Amino acid sequence: MAAPNRFPSDQLPKNFSPTEHFQDQVKRLVNPEVARYFRDVGDESWTPGQAGDLSKSPRASIRLACSHLEPDTIDLTIGRLILFYLVTRRDELVNPPIYGLPIPGFQQSVKFLPQISLFFRESRQDLEPGQTPITGEVSFRLKSGESLSESALEAIGRRIKSEFPPRAESHWQKGRDCMAYRDLERNPPIQLKILCGSKAAGRDMVEAIFRVLGEAPDWSKAHFSQNEQEGTAYPVVPGSDTVLGRSRKLPRRRPMARVKLQYAVAHVWPVPVPIPIYDTTGRFGAALVRG
Repeated sequence: MAAPNRFPSDQLPKNFSPTEHFQDQVKRLVNPEVARYFRDVGDESWTPGQAGDLSKSPRASIRLACSHLEPDTIDLTIGRLILFYLVTRRDELVNPPIYGLPIPGFQQSVKFLPQISLFFRESRQDLEPGQTPITGEVSFRLKSGESLSESALEAIGRRIKSEFPPRAESHWQKGRDCMAYRDLERNPPIQLKILCGSKAAGRDMVEAIFRVLGEAPDWSKAHFSQNEQEGTAYPVVPGSDTVLGRSRKLPRRRPMARVKLQYAVAHVWPVPVPIPIYDTTGRFGAALVRG
């Protein structure tokens, strides 16, 4: 039996057009997101005429192609939505290969304290053609999950948003140096390994994590290290090697990049899926806090 129509036509406004209504929502909701993503081109008042020759400004040209305009047909509106999705979400279209275990099997054998994981990624604006965005992750644990509530996770998400504001150009200067923080006497113990471009950048990240926790770091637990020959140990262009009869590019070790927080999740035993507590990407519909 077909589901009943929840919005009978006689209850809609006179001369109501579903197509026009849909396009109005795209203009109201998506156009600001397009402007935000291409804010390096101009603010929300930007017009294509300000870009001059669009062929000489690729990002201005793509911004125009993604922006809904009043004369658009419904097919063109949908095409703009698809293009914007491909431009902004193509990293998520195909899940990258990972080494790991299925969560249910892992939780059957291991009981763990709640863990908060923050995921960072390099902005596409900083990439050269053909480059893959540099990513980063920082994790820390909370006390027993038995007393943890959704409101407490939401509060952590809000502190994360405060420490890593979504409009900032970057949040973490990744690099070849290492700021390690290890305190096994803390409850629960904490171990951080921050690859950074400088000692100051490493300290900034450690301090930000502790502000999220509502604490202050004990710098006697920190250790900063540098390689004596960084250029040799961590070459910018690592070269290639022959593997299985083919020349293959070697992975970059400790690449240098400015990365920005994308989202944060909580792993809570025995919840079978990560809980998104903060999201700037739109990837998680049920995120407790949005950027």
